[in-house]
Amino acid sequence: MSTKILHAAFALVTSIPLGYINFSALMLSREPNTVQILLSVIYVLMWGVYGFLLGRKGLKFVRFSTYYWVMGTLILIVSSLFTFWFIKFILFPLLFILLGPLYGLRYFFDLCGLPWGHLGIILTLVVYAFSMLGYWLGKRIRETSQNR
Repeated sequence: MSTKILHAAFALVTSIPLGYINFSALMLSREPNTVQILLSVIYVLMWGVYGFLLGRKGLKFVRFSTYYWVMGTLILIVSSLFTFWFIKFILFPLLFILLGPLYGLRYFFDLCGLPWGHLGIILTLVVYAFSMLGYWLGKRIRETSQNR
């Protein structure tokens, strides 16, 4: 299996179920419950572990993660700039996959008072940073073990 298919499968298999679980709170802008918070934290940890495992195996991951999260951030920016219903309708599935799993993290950032769109941008960057940290750690461990 190619790494591109592996990455896409990982992103979809982890994002869609968690997006579905968080969907009601996301759409109604309600406070996330304990399960949603826990699943969002697990989602971020999964990205870090996934990056770590790929770094350990020496597989490419940086480009995919960068494209995935930067494109997601750009989609968030575009959707917050335009209020036309058809743009939101077209972007909705992408927002569901990107923001749905992260909605439980809103609990930790509610004190900031940021609108959900701005908070979504911050959260996508947090997950991106965590996945890159995991990849970097895995790569360093691999390089260290190869030098022995």
